[in-house]
Amino acid sequence: MNGLKVSWEPGSDRRIMKYYLKMMSLSLMFTAPLAGALSAQTLTDQTNQTYQVVREAERLAQNPNEALDVFFNSGYTYWDARVMANFWGQSVTDAKSGIGMKLMGGPLSKALLSINLTEAREKAIRNADSLDLYSVSGFSYDDAAEIAEFWGDATPYDGKIRIEKNLVLGNADALRSFLRVNGQ
Repeated sequence: MNGLKVSWEPGSDRRIMKYYLKMMSLSLMFTAPLAGALSAQTLTDQTNQTYQVVREAERLAQNPNEALDVFFNSGYTYWDARVMANFWGQSVTDAKSGIGMKLMGGPLSKALLSINLTEAREKAIRNADSLDLYSVSGFSYDDAAEIAEFWGDATPYDGKIRIEKNLVLGNADALRSFLRVNGQ
């Protein structure tokens, strides 16, 4: 045990305990300054991020439509905003603005947006039987019946659920293309 002989003599437990306490003290003495530096760096990073968020909020207050412009030029779709609106408990317009703000917030904010969208989609897929997106999608009963028949689903309702899930995943254009091609 690191050069220390262990014996069962009276008092040997005390020597072992002293040895380990000395080693712990030495290790704390060497690592405590490092932990302090790491904590200071973390605090500095958090302060810088907070400052950036405040600056961005001030800038957006001067031009509230900028976040919407960023959303519309981002490649995110109405369906992404609709899924996020349901997830965040907001209107679709507020979700579009929220997506735009997160896109303007830098790499960390963009990464969090991507994670949020994945979580929102997972939740929406679990609740696909609500047909929330299908009901406003413009897809018809006949579309649902055609999709159900193609995929071997039992009923048009199953086709509606399939449409709902594809809308959640952002596949509205693919569905429309399928219906155009399959309907010929």
